[in-house]
Amino acid sequence: MCPRPGILGKDIFPLTSLGGVANLQVKPASRGCPPPLIHTGQSGAAVEFSGDERTDVLRGAMDGCENLAEEERFPGIAMAQTGCRRARGSGNLERERRRNMANWAELSNELRHQFCIKTQPLGFKRFEKADEIDQIPNLRRMTKFFTLCQMISQARRWGFTIGAKNTDPMFSHCARIHGLKEIPPGMQRPTRGLRWMSSWEDEEKRFKAFPRIPYSGALVFAPLTTMAFEPDVIMIYGDPSQIIMIIQSIHRKQFERFEFACIGESSCADSLADCYLSRKPKVALPGFGERRLGQVSDEELVIALPPDYLAKAVEGFRELLTKNVKYPIPFMGPDMSVRESFARSYPDEPEFKE
Repeated sequence: MCPRPGILGKDIFPLTSLGGVANLQVKPASRGCPPPLIHTGQSGAAVEFSGDERTDVLRGAMDGCENLAEEERFPGIAMAQTGCRRARGSGNLERERRRNMANWAELSNELRHQFCIKTQPLGFKRFEKADEIDQIPNLRRMTKFFTLCQMISQARRWGFTIGAKNTDPMFSHCARIHGLKEIPPGMQRPTRGLRWMSSWEDEEKRFKAFPRIPYSGALVFAPLTTMAFEPDVIMIYGDPSQIIMIIQSIHRKQFERFEFACIGESSCADSLADCYLSRKPKVALPGFGERRLGQVSDEELVIALPPDYLAKAVEGFRELLTKNVKYPIPFMGPDMSVRESFARSYPDEPEFKE
């Protein structure tokens, strides 16, 4: 009779689930018993675990091997610890990654609830090597000639995880701002002709004014709720009242005077690229191209945040709620006395007392 039949049986935990323990193998089962494990130690000797020992080894592999310390209870278990210790680092990293994913999802959901954000807050990440993005789950790639704002639109409106490599057919202007193409030596201005500027002199000034993310292999956007990577930048689209409330919530935790720029057309440089380079929040006015190709609505602005600012925004608004600050912002009549409202916000201020 098999000890504890059905616990951690062959159909419950495949070998690939063993926390990265490469030197544990599952023997074929016989007579319906859960299959024993074979562990090969550094000396090349093989130790077989079955029954209670098998259960504990498997549990240890799944849990990062913390359960393998009971050497006296399970003879020979020390040999299994060797392989498990090697796996502990990768297992801990995977658990940490999953915890971080859950944290980003929770922050995103709370932010959307706090400020009634219509579309998904996004995470952006730059990858040095193009093939790094091949491991990202559910990744989509653009196959037709495309712009960056089309990628952003698909991610925030449709919930896609969408990436591009430096070999993909992205519009060269976008690619040179966001690191997927290098500026050719000697290039001082674009060659496609005048449109937004009336002179080549102004076009050259504009070309040199763009902030540019360093050249790399790939980039990816994904909703924070499904993101499988640690972001470099977080992007949130909202109306002006939502954006300023995010800023004021950040200020509740830590004040600093934010500075924003406006380059005009190709304003993704003012948000994403400038935030990536400066590591400071950046608000931008989406231009003609982003509204036409990225479906940014008339009332929308965008704020790009370094990742650690998102928690400040969420936590700051929780505190502001206790200070008579609400969203949506309730209107007061322009002919009313503000004394009563101010007194709730500043109860110790004599000026607001009757």
